[in-house]
Amino acid sequence: MPAKFPKVTLLIAVAIVAIANAQAVRGSDKVTIHLNLLPHRLTMESGQQYDRLLAEMFKNDASSVVFRPAPLKRAGRNFIRDVGSCSFPTNERALRAGQKVSDVRIIVSDPVDVASMRLYTTQKASALTQVGDFLPERVAYIRGSGAVAILGSAANGFMAISSEKQLIQMLELGRIDAFLGHHPDTALALNDLKRPGALHVSPIPIKNLSFPISFICHETDQTKALLERVNMRLEDMRSDGRLREILGQYADLGTQESPEESGPLTD
Repeated sequence: MPAKFPKVTLLIAVAIVAIANAQAVRGSDKVTIHLNLLPHRLTMESGQQYDRLLAEMFKNDASSVVFRPAPLKRAGRNFIRDVGSCSFPTNERALRAGQKVSDVRIIVSDPVDVASMRLYTTQKASALTQVGDFLPERVAYIRGSGAVAILGSAANGFMAISSEKQLIQMLELGRIDAFLGHHPDTALALNDLKRPGALHVSPIPIKNLSFPISFICHETDQTKALLERVNMRLEDMRSDGRLREILGQYADLGTQESPEESGPLTD
């Protein structure tokens, strides 16, 4: 014979289930943003650069997002697999090249700023130095950088290193001849080491590869609404100077990609 429960107990049980279901629905309304951890710009606790930007961007919208930080390569994989999620700080072209995907339907916010890849060598290097002047195994780059994949087959021989500080130290110790660094990340690392101007830096010869950095999302109604709010906030922050104040002196706030970006970089 089925057990009999007092009516009050049954009502309490129903209420508990309803609350749990409501919480699940509210949880599902949140958009996950996969964050690329960057030692000098985004660590979730630095209080600088992109950490400050995220705090400002979502200060009135925190209940709508969940942050999932991870190193570059892993964060990219997590985003691609997590349908309905977003990624930041990201460039669509670099993301697709680094993750080797072409069929993922995504939408992109207005640019936040622009990151560029530069060739770093010792001060004795010539201004005309090119990445092709060095043996591939003597060239290094930041592990997880999708931009490097765009350089073609030569990049297969480059050495992947975990941080800008390690790249700088390896170059100064003569363990590598050059490295491909992201600006402004490398400039910020040199400042942290109290070594501004210690290295020779030049745009990658023939084409100065630059990447507008944005919030990128799988296309859903939720992410469309989120990016609309992001774009409105970005416009306000640009117009009142807050974006420049947050991102600092090295930030490139330009909004146009290089017109030469679409071609190969090894011509």
